[in-house]
Amino acid sequence: MINIKNTLIAAFAIASITMTTAFAGMSFGVVGSSMDINATGTETDRLTATGTNVADTSVRNKAVSDTAMGAAIYVEYTMSDSAWPLVFGAEYTPGEADISGKLSRSDTETSQTGTLSHTATLSTRTASASASNMSTAYIEAPLFKGLYVKGGIAHITVDHQNDSGMNGSTALRGTNVGAGYKTETPGGFMLKVSYEETDYDTLDLRSAGSNSVTANSTGVTAEVDTKAYRFSVGKAF
Repeated sequence: MINIKNTLIAAFAIASITMTTAFAGMSFGVVGSSMDINATGTETDRLTATGTNVADTSVRNKAVSDTAMGAAIYVEYTMSDSAWPLVFGAEYTPGEADISGKLSRSDTETSQTGTLSHTATLSTRTASASASNMSTAYIEAPLFKGLYVKGGIAHITVDHQNDSGMNGSTALRGTNVGAGYKTETPGGFMLKVSYEETDYDTLDLRSAGSNSVTANSTGVTAEVDTKAYRFSVGKAF
């Protein structure tokens, strides 16, 4: 029995050393953040006259902002043997966030295709958008005594629904920049506090037609950006 116990202890010790060697320079952790989400959008109509585009006659603007708590997971590799130990990392935020506020408005249509008489049809139009699959690939560069700067490429999927035939999902890229402070405990735990901003590309959509004139269309452009205060805890190997 003693031999079996000693063998198991030795096996666990070897496995621990092997894992530590395999993951040397790696760290894994979780991030909690307070995030300000800002989204602005513009809707315009493209009208046609005898086959020629004319100027937009109706423009609607909307700005939505919200503050939310979020959580993410990350994995990093530190070039600890380098004179300037850069950190290469990737982060993923699970879940979904509302970025539209469930927009709704009512319009009175005074004409419709195929109807000769004047009409006064009341229609309610709705639109909504949500963000998911938020991820970032980044590099952290050390500055002085735990201070660092960060830059990376962000990705987000915007799911959009409205009454103009522009339902679907659009993937957007963005730029992520930030700065923070980090320290490592004697037990190998990595603690960070940081401030970051992410600016995503413009979302640009165009409908195939409208209820009034099939050659007409509606366009939507939107901008999304975030600002976040973050705290993370990870385990370094």
